[in-house]
Amino acid sequence: STPTSSQALVACNIYISAASSRPSHPATLLNLLRRAQDHCRRIRSGSDVIHNADKKTINPTTTAAKGETTRTLLCSPVVIVHAYADIPYDRSSIHLAGYSECVADVASQLIRNALSELEFNSFGG
Repeated sequence: STPTSSQALVACNIYISAASSRPSHPATLLNLLRRAQDHCRRIRSGSDVIHNADKKTINPTTTAAKGETTRTLLCSPVVIVHAYADIPYDRSSIHLAGYSECVADVASQLIRNALSELEFNSFGG
């Protein structure tokens, strides 16, 4: 059978730049990576639920039975496949892979965490 769009495997690359020479930013970037790793683990273990594009809750540890109309999926393969710290430019690159809705959930949480933790005063805002 053909996988649904929510079961499609995708990859996502996120660049996070601290854009500052503050000594705390490397620690902040490492903390963001750790929080994203923890989020992946919680989804895989079933302790976190995610919401699909229709805002419906998905139980990450179940799959839809053949012919069933409810949208659930197995979120086991949501992982950080690569992370790179580009020290001279004070930025990091984090690569995620897995089912599309799981990757989107981890990526959006990572971005929200970055926006709340990094200081953007150096951008003039």
